[in-house]
Amino acid sequence: MVIRFLTNYLMMILLLVPFVGLGQSIQISAKEIAVKSLLAELESKSKVNFIYSDLGNSLEKKIKLTNQSGTVRQLLNDVERQSDLRFTINKQDIIIRRLTKSDPSVKQVSIEGRVIESGSTLALGYTTLQLRSKRDTSHVYRTVAGSDGRFVFVAVAKGQYILQASYIGYLSDRKELNLQSNQDITMVLKSENRLVEEINVTAMEQKGMATSSVIKREAIEHMQATSLTDLLSLLPGGQSVPPSLNAPNLIRLREANAPVGADYAISSLGTLFVIDDMPISTDANLQAMNVAISGTDQGGKQYVNAGMDMRGIITDNIEKVEIIRGIPSVRYGDLTSGVVKIDRLLQPLPLEARFKLDQFSKLFALSKGVKLAKNWLVVGDFTYLDGKRNPVNPLENYDRYTASLRAEKYWGKKDEKQLRWRLSADYTGQFDDWKQDAEQLAGDLFLEQGKYRLSYKSMGFSSRLSLKQPKKILRQIEFNANLKYSIDYIYREMYPNNTQERGIIPLSLTPGVSEAIVLPGKYKATHEVDGRPFNAFATLRGDLAFHTGFLTHNGQIGTEWRMDKNYGAGQLFDIARPINNSFGVRPYRFDRIPANQHFSYYVEDRISLPKIAGSQLHIQAGLRGGMMINLDKAYSLNGKIYNDPRVNIQLALPAIRVQGSPLNFTLTGGIGWLSKMPTMSMLYPDIVYQDFVEFKHNNVKPEYSYSQLRTYIEDRVNYNLSYTRNKKKELRVDAEWKGHLFSVTLFDELLTNGFRSMDEPKAYYYQYYGMLNVPTYGQRPDLTNMPYEERTVFRGVTRRTNGSQLSKQGMEFTFTTPRYPGIATRFTLNGAYFKNGYQNSLPMWFLGSSRNNPVVDGVIVFDNYAAYYPNWQDGFDRSRTSTSFTADTYIKQHGLTLSLTAETYWKGKNDQYANNPEYPSYYLTTDNVLHPYTEADKSHRYLQYLFYPDEYSGIYLDNKSLTTLHFRGSKDFGKWLRLSLFVLNFADITPHYNNYQGVRVKDASTAPYFGMELKLKL
Repeated sequence: MVIRFLTNYLMMILLLVPFVGLGQSIQISAKEIAVKSLLAELESKSKVNFIYSDLGNSLEKKIKLTNQSGTVRQLLNDVERQSDLRFTINKQDIIIRRLTKSDPSVKQVSIEGRVIESGSTLALGYTTLQLRSKRDTSHVYRTVAGSDGRFVFVAVAKGQYILQASYIGYLSDRKELNLQSNQDITMVLKSENRLVEEINVTAMEQKGMATSSVIKREAIEHMQATSLTDLLSLLPGGQSVPPSLNAPNLIRLREANAPVGADYAISSLGTLFVIDDMPISTDANLQAMNVAISGTDQGGKQYVNAGMDMRGIITDNIEKVEIIRGIPSVRYGDLTSGVVKIDRLLQPLPLEARFKLDQFSKLFALSKGVKLAKNWLVVGDFTYLDGKRNPVNPLENYDRYTASLRAEKYWGKKDEKQLRWRLSADYTGQFDDWKQDAEQLAGDLFLEQGKYRLSYKSMGFSSRLSLKQPKKILRQIEFNANLKYSIDYIYREMYPNNTQERGIIPLSLTPGVSEAIVLPGKYKATHEVDGRPFNAFATLRGDLAFHTGFLTHNGQIGTEWRMDKNYGAGQLFDIARPINNSFGVRPYRFDRIPANQHFSYYVEDRISLPKIAGSQLHIQAGLRGGMMINLDKAYSLNGKIYNDPRVNIQLALPAIRVQGSPLNFTLTGGIGWLSKMPTMSMLYPDIVYQDFVEFKHNNVKPEYSYSQLRTYIEDRVNYNLSYTRNKKKELRVDAEWKGHLFSVTLFDELLTNGFRSMDEPKAYYYQYYGMLNVPTYGQRPDLTNMPYEERTVFRGVTRRTNGSQLSKQGMEFTFTTPRYPGIATRFTLNGAYFKNGYQNSLPMWFLGSSRNNPVVDGVIVFDNYAAYYPNWQDGFDRSRTSTSFTADTYIKQHGLTLSLTAETYWKGKNDQYANNPEYPSYYLTTDNVLHPYTEADKSHRYLQYLFYPDEYSGIYLDNKSLTTLHFRGSKDFGKWLRLSLFVLNFADITPHYNNYQGVRVKDASTAPYFGMELKLKL
């Protein structure tokens, strides 16, 4: 229905254009043409009449048209620019006169300027501007500001004009101009929902092409945030929770109770973070004890293939954050979920010190911005955070240090900044410590004490050079470059106790038979991971603005190159003294892994049609493509180009008068594809050693002990691994009436080839000697003539595949009132319904588990058989409905800002996939033959045990509702001191409910979390 409506709308425009008089689009026979011939064509192809007397040779002058097709007004503008003729329009009659030297209108002027938001310096891109002559009201110039808010009118005849700027959700700015020379003008638009308020302490839903929320500086300060994680509660469906500083903070957009684990980490991995127009890459992060197999450690402190850790993103230097959840511009790539776009402060600032203290952390921040010269600005900041998981436990803590220095220099006029150069240097240090001592581990036979230390130290340098050309089609050219080098380190220390059962450990680094050593009873074991990620990024891009007929175009084109490399020494440990005596792992160097390189390109156009009957249509369409380079030819991705088309359409409907005020509606919809390339550890996993014990004999005298292993080395590279791709569809309705704003978004996302680790069965041969004919005391075993049993068994080889499916459907909404003057309060209600599906998209093998590993007559069944399930669904559905209601009060004369928020969790569901086949469709034997599983096999001596226990199937319906109350407040004492405090969960409402077993229960109250901060400005 929506597509049909938009199609009819476009047809209506095409039918109406030939009858709009001077707005009629006309095709001229030649681009270089005499004035007389041009006028004749205009009279024959339109309804206008030219009236003139003696014009001398002016009619014979040849002119060059800017465009061969255009409106009558546009074509006459070309004549005026290149001749001494001027046109006066009186309905359908156009009077032509010839200028004399004394005529004050001989020369033409130009107008340049910028559109910004009232109360800030934020540019309002794509604002519609109209310049209308006061003498001739039909003489109108129109244009649309670029993405940076800049606009230009060229070749404007001298005279008196009215300039008007219009933007949805803002009051129009109107200025009367007497144009006698070139002018530079700043248009300031005031938000319709900020007419009686000075600050906004909640996220603001944008009315742009992509669904997004903007969190500005005033909201960040009111939140008293420790890291970017704290700001996510402002999003529709977000929740306020105490900080978790002892584990990575990962972002999960539009998800309800997102699962933990590598199989569905694509949601956080596929969220792109952009800081000052520089994308941040984590693809070279290999910091885990066992990188390619698990991706994370059991303690949850390590994160590989999981995206950005938001603990390291400070909020003290942020001007605004835009979180794009919808279909982003093609300018943003290598993502599947969304974009977090951060703009940092770059303006003169007083010396500002911030001190924050809460139950789990202490924070100190210092910043200063200095204007060194007329066109030279420098801003610096430093922060320190000391966080603990438990305030009374000093053995586990998280520390963060950050420092940043940013500078900007520009050449040209002050307001134009035609040539601008921005530089930045940044340092971030994160230190995650964990310790155990003997008192904590009393009675533990395997660990006397332990230490764990994880540190990330990164240094980054970026340069952004931009050239603005307001009078040209290529309005802006920009070259950005960024270099980042990190020193990542993990140190783990343990003291294993093997006095009860002394194990053996392999030493061989080559395939074949080798001797194993016996581990000592007690020893010190250390494991280090040395990573040195290096990321390089460069982009060349341009913004364009031009007209074709009655269409206004604002486009962008660009190319990007990115490299990720890790120069670290990798996994470092003594294989004779391991942390544990598990087989399969050996030291592994990171610097031997080839670099990942990406090349991409994009082109996009935003087309704005003229207003017709009060409605206007905007179409944004773009294509992003790219490929991985520097790949071996064996990879299927080598030379493979991907293309992601994205389209957003927005229709502003005519206003409806309600109680004397306009009610404005805007419809926005779109569809787009977003792709994410594999990371380094996915493309180049470490090799795995399959070790099989053939003989084991421990003697009280070490010289008489002997154990023998057979080792296989497996290359776990999946050369068919491809990029993962998400398909997004959205429909949004925005409404505004007297400062009341309402927005509702319906979305549907489907990703069918997410990254996932899956086991494949492989048969291995070895000789088992057992304990037969063990030599007598005083001799070392000799296996030369010892009998043995030949065995062939299955083991799983884990490889990264495109085997996960993730779906997201739901609704988001936001309703905001104006600030009511009588109570100085504004109300905001937002919420969301999320429904997510998680499952495998490829067939699965089952090789036994801790809950199902049957042994029949001494034979391990899954050593000899592997079960194959082509239709097994290993996943679940999750849903959640939640709302947030905020009342915020701002009393300017007292410097007081207060907010009270009620967050309600209404309903949720966790549906584990049920009705899966218990028995496999096929089974594999060690001779590599695949057999169909029949009914008779269910009574077979061994095959009857080949079943996957569907132990988690069923529906868990969460019937509970929970409301928590949160308070935040701040008081300004003059201009130099602010005192703030917050209390999360200071009260809650937890009614009784029936749990999934039908039992009437009531949850315990949520523990409060509180803190305060002091801010000084000097």
